[in-house]
Amino acid sequence: MKKIRIIPETGLIVGNDFSNYATMPNDIFIKTFFPHDASYCIVNEKDKARLVKLRKKHKNIIRNLWNPFDRNYEGVIGCNTVNRMYITPIGDVLVCPYVHIKIGNVYEQSLKEIRDYGFSIKHFNEYSPDCLAGEKTEFIQKFMSFEGQSIFKPAIAQEIFAEEDYVKS
Repeated sequence: MKKIRIIPETGLIVGNDFSNYATMPNDIFIKTFFPHDASYCIVNEKDKARLVKLRKKHKNIIRNLWNPFDRNYEGVIGCNTVNRMYITPIGDVLVCPYVHIKIGNVYEQSLKEIRDYGFSIKHFNEYSPDCLAGEKTEFIQKFMSFEGQSIFKPAIAQEIFAEEDYVKS
């Protein structure tokens, strides 16, 4: 494997040959890149300011929260959960590739039913200017910190959300 390096200005890990990762067991890969103690990777106010500064300088840095059409590079559209669903190769539908919570499976129900169910969960229905997976500490601790939870083994929404987590009809 070729060298992997960290770019100090951005904090990004970069490499050009990840072929060995294909042979790694999923749990090792997940623990290497997405440890359960996510507290160190929460984006705080200092990080946000740094990212905005880098965005203005480089113009091609993208965060899902940012408005891609804003030429001042300041606009925030907020968290996109359910608005941009992620479908795994086995048909599981996650609210976001970074929020490892399954809201349905396209082989078992229609995408409209899955979307409607996703929006019935208040965390995904209500506007948030912050990323649920990277900035909402309480959400991460309560819903994204289950042992073994990953994109390959997402938490099941019906099992983790209580009555108070749903939008009142």
